[in-house]
Amino acid sequence: MKVLVLSLMGLSVAAAQESANVQLPVQSGENVSFAYADVLRAIPTYDEVASAPSECAVAEADDADDADAPSVDHVLTLGIANASARTCEVDEPQPQERRITGYEVEYRYRGEIYMSHMGYDPGDKLRIRISVAPAD
Repeated sequence: MKVLVLSLMGLSVAAAQESANVQLPVQSGENVSFAYADVLRAIPTYDEVASAPSECAVAEADDADDADAPSVDHVLTLGIANASARTCEVDEPQPQERRITGYEVEYRYRGEIYMSHMGYDPGDKLRIRISVAPAD
């Protein structure tokens, strides 16, 4: 009986030593979680761009008698197998078009108000990333 007790004690000591040698994974210096914040407003930001001309014509340069056809040197220089000329007529200045480039988003999380520029309108709720790390 003494032998059985001593052998069990020896096994438990060996198991304890083995578990002490197990290396636990090192946690990164950043603890991250996710939550949702209430979106207070999303204001679009715009960029002004010129709209394309409305009337363009493409003329094929097949006719050798055509005085406006590109010369052989011109075609070879540009490496174009089938030369064509594109002409666009602009009668009046082209209007500027406003395009949305993003949104200035104001949101509230735990009573604090934050702002971010985003490429899309997040809607009523915004999923946020919360990171906690020591200040030192």
